Amino acid sequence: MYLEKDEKKFTILYAVGKYSTPISVEKLYSILTWDKEIMEYFEIAEMVDELLKDGYIEKTFYRNEECFTLTAEGVKANKFFAERCPKSIRDRIDAEIGTSRFAEVKDPNLVKGEARPLSHSEYAAKLTIFDNKTPMLDLTINMGSRPQAERVAKYFEENSGEIYQEILKILNPDK
Repeated sequence: MYLEKDEKKFTILYAVGKYSTPISVEKLYSILTWDKEIMEYFEIAEMVDELLKDGYIEKTFYRNEECFTLTAEGVKANKFFAERCPKSIRDRIDAEIGTSRFAEVKDPNLVKGEARPLSHSEYAAKLTIFDNKTPMLDLTINMGSRPQAERVAKYFEENSGEIYQEILKILNPDK
């Protein structure tokens, strides 16, 4: 199937956005090169490189693999332009991702941020990061009010990777 350059980019954004977790490079390529009917390997590489440079997707490490996720700009673009990806291709991507979701195990690298009551009027924000169901970080901060604790708990969840890295830097200044 022939796709215009923009359609190829929208197709990649659609596939990355549809995946429930960060999508591995290998999985992305296997979905989009399916029987070579969507894109060729080198076309995907070129489009992925441009999407990275333009800030629509970003690389991350997930389950010890290099993966891709949508950035905030990528989410906006995907919502706005998803229809530009041909329906037949969206259906193939949906079907392929649907079958692969059943094959994957639930993420053992869970991040949990929550507001916990300390007393009737005081709350704490708690962040717990698990690696393969083992707690790697358990951080609790007294925040006073419930709204403050909920806000910080949400921030913890959204920024857990950076928080964990900064704590490691502080604890291991020689590295």
